[in-house]
Amino acid sequence: MAAQAAAEKAAREAAEYAHAAREVQEAEECLQRGIQPVIIPMLDEIATVKTRVQYEQGHFHFAIAGVAGSGKSSLINATRGVENRNQDAAETGVVETTVTTGRYPDPNPDLPFGLFVFDCVIVLFDNRFTETDIAILTNCRRFQIPTYIISSKADVHIRNIIYKDGYDNDRDDVTVHE
Repeated sequence: MAAQAAAEKAAREAAEYAHAAREVQEAEECLQRGIQPVIIPMLDEIATVKTRVQYEQGHFHFAIAGVAGSGKSSLINATRGVENRNQDAAETGVVETTVTTGRYPDPNPDLPFGLFVFDCVIVLFDNRFTETDIAILTNCRRFQIPTYIISSKADVHIRNIIYKDGYDNDRDDVTVHE
């Protein structure tokens, strides 16, 4: 009996090892094709991140995500009604400015403002939608987090298009016919 139990245990361990080896091989093949692995956080990891971002039950927590320079800090300041020069504003600049995740309280305490611990994620992009943006949206869908996609700096893009097409506001002699 002991020999049979030992043989069954060895067979189980060999099958588990073979399964793990196949998973590693599949993951390596995916990485070679540019497919990023899916990492599902454990409950203790979720709790750790909630503590780090000062998550408070009963508040609405949202994240603004996007590539460097897309206007995330400016959107945070505009949403909070804070001018960029204000000492409580998210720092902005023409080069990558914000290098750490921050928490910005709502200047109006009567309205509670509070990737997988947030109640909502806003993905901000400026002139092109990137693989990073797609990865953020894919993970939000995986965790069933509502997302909103916002195109920033539209005024700059419109101005550039108008300039490129040679629009001259001094020649606004278009007549409207009714």
